[in-house]
Amino acid sequence: MKRTFITFTLSALLVWGCGEAKQTKVEEEAPVVDSTEVTQQDTAAPVSETVEVQMDENVIMEIWDAYIKSDYCDITGDVKKAHTQVVREGANVASLKLDEANAPLEVPEEEFLPPTVLETFACYPLKDGGCLVLWYYDGSEWGRKIFAVFNYKDKQLKRLKNSFPPFSEFVDKNYSSDWDELAKLSGTEVVYFNQDCWPTKFDAEGFGMSEGGMEETWYVFDGKGFVKK
Repeated sequence: MKRTFITFTLSALLVWGCGEAKQTKVEEEAPVVDSTEVTQQDTAAPVSETVEVQMDENVIMEIWDAYIKSDYCDITGDVKKAHTQVVREGANVASLKLDEANAPLEVPEEEFLPPTVLETFACYPLKDGGCLVLWYYDGSEWGRKIFAVFNYKDKQLKRLKNSFPPFSEFVDKNYSSDWDELAKLSGTEVVYFNQDCWPTKFDAEGFGMSEGGMEETWYVFDGKGFVKK
């Protein structure tokens, strides 16, 4: 009788031990996952990334094509060469560095310091179709910082009148120049910035402006135009 009881007890302990070992092994192979962390990883994404997904990455280069073929273009010299030097800086931004005569650079970029002229296009998808396009010309070494707004739709680029973002505090309201033919358009199709004011950055959300390099004011695109942030 005692021998039977001891055998039964040992069998029970062996069964219990095996079950615990299997359970422990399963727990080790399938660690607990924090559901909050998964939710954040799956749903959280920067606003700029969301906007960039909506922008066809080819559009910004199409805008450069349209600009170079248009009467708006002020690039001199080998325009085809200049086109090959356009550099994409984001899904919706591309720039071109030129020399003091608005001609393409003749030497590699790293050997040309500093660049005299920088032309930048940034495009933003409109809710009703097409894109609102910003153009900035930085020739600050010789006092020429110009800003214009275009519409791009159906492969057509058109400069708009009186369609500027609300950044009047940065605009030179008394600009005049006999040697710049764009001066006669100032206030309607183009504006000139004060000498201590300039755009700091263009990205998928909008652009920043600075006065004297001190503070940065941001203008965010809302699908129709730009609003001060």
